[in-house]
Amino acid sequence: MSQRLLPSVLLAFLLAPLGAAQSLQVEVTSSVAPGVCTARVTGEPGRPWALYLSEVETPTPITPTITLDIDPARQLRAGLFPHGILGPTGEVVVTIPAAAGLVGRGWTLQACSGRPTVELSTPWRATFLAPATFGPTARGAVGVSLFGDLFPLDGGRMLSIGGAGPIVSTWEPDRQEFVPSGLLPLNLTFAARAQLADGRVLCAGGLDVTTQQPSDEAWLYDPATGTATSVGPMTSARAGATACRLPNGKVFLFGGLSTIDITDPTTLFNGILNSSELYDPVANTFTAGPTIAERKAFATATLMNNNQVLVAGGLGVAPVVNLPFVSNLAWTYSATTNTFGFLPKTFTGGGCSTRRRSSPTDACSCRAGSRRT
Repeated sequence: MSQRLLPSVLLAFLLAPLGAAQSLQVEVTSSVAPGVCTARVTGEPGRPWALYLSEVETPTPITPTITLDIDPARQLRAGLFPHGILGPTGEVVVTIPAAAGLVGRGWTLQACSGRPTVELSTPWRATFLAPATFGPTARGAVGVSLFGDLFPLDGGRMLSIGGAGPIVSTWEPDRQEFVPSGLLPLNLTFAARAQLADGRVLCAGGLDVTTQQPSDEAWLYDPATGTATSVGPMTSARAGATACRLPNGKVFLFGGLSTIDITDPTTLFNGILNSSELYDPVANTFTAGPTIAERKAFATATLMNNNQVLVAGGLGVAPVVNLPFVSNLAWTYSATTNTFGFLPKTFTGGGCSTRRRSSPTDACSCRAGSRRT
C-alpha cells in the first residue's frame, strides 16, 4: 500500500506527546445498518491513536514499522480516517456511518498507535444487521448444538456447553466466532446445568450414551482451565432435570427421569421424579431436598425477585393411569426454609423447557459485541 495515503497518520504519530505504554484496545459496541458502527478505543491517556477497518483480513504494512492484520486500502481511498489523541480518561468513542448495503457483511477493526512505541490492538470483528433483528454471524459454531446452554463470561464472552456432544466452546465477541474450550463426558445429554457464582458450571445427570439410562454423575466445568472435574454422585440418577443457582450459592435441582424403559409403554414414565436435591459447592456434596405432589421432567426452574424458585411446566404424569401430559402447574421453592409451597400455581397452557432453540451463531443488532455482566 502506498504511504502517500497516510499523511495524517504520520503527522499524528510524530506530533503526539510521549507517554507510558499501555495496552491499546478496540471494542465494537454496535453495528447496525443502516445506522452506525460504534467502537470504543482505550489506552494510555495522551497516546495517539488511529482506527482502521476493512472487510479483508490480510496483513498489510502501512509504514516501514507498522503492519496491520487487515487491509484498509478501501477505507483510506474513501477518506475515512478516525484518529486523534486519547484524553484524560484514556477512552474515545468513534461512530462510523453504515449504509443499508452492509447488512449481512462484516468489518474487522484495529486500532494503532505509533508513539512512544508501535502498538496494535487485537482486531475486533463486527457483523452488520438491520435494526432490532437477529441474523447469522459470518463464522459458525464448532458443532451442531441441541439442548445446550449459554452462560455469560467476562468481557462479553458466552460459554456454550452441553449441546454439541462433549465439545465446549466459547463465543468470542471480538472475533465473532465460537472457539473450542474443552471437553465434557459423553453422557451429558439432557443434563441439568447451572452456573456457580465463580463462573464454573455444574453439569448434573443426563442420559448415559452407553447404557441409555439416566446417570447420577455430576461434573464441574471450569472455563478458566477448560477442564471438567467429577463431583458426583448425586442422590438420584436424573435425565431431563432442571437446575437453578440459589442466592446462598447452592444449586437446586428438581425432577427428571431416574429410569427409562422403552420396551414397555405402560411403565415408560414410571421413572419421572417429584424429588429435588441441593449441590453445595463449598462442601462439594449433594443432599436430598423436598418433594412435591407432581412428578415432572423437562420443567423450568427460575429464580424470582423474592429469592424463591418457580418450578414450572414440563412433562407430567397423570396419577393412576400413568399417562404423560404437558403440565400447566408451577410450584414455588424457598431456599430459606428448604420447602415447597403447599399448593401449586396454574397458568394458561402447558409447556416443557422454554430454552430458546435458535442457532448458536445468531447475533443481535441491538448490542453487537457488547459487554455483559
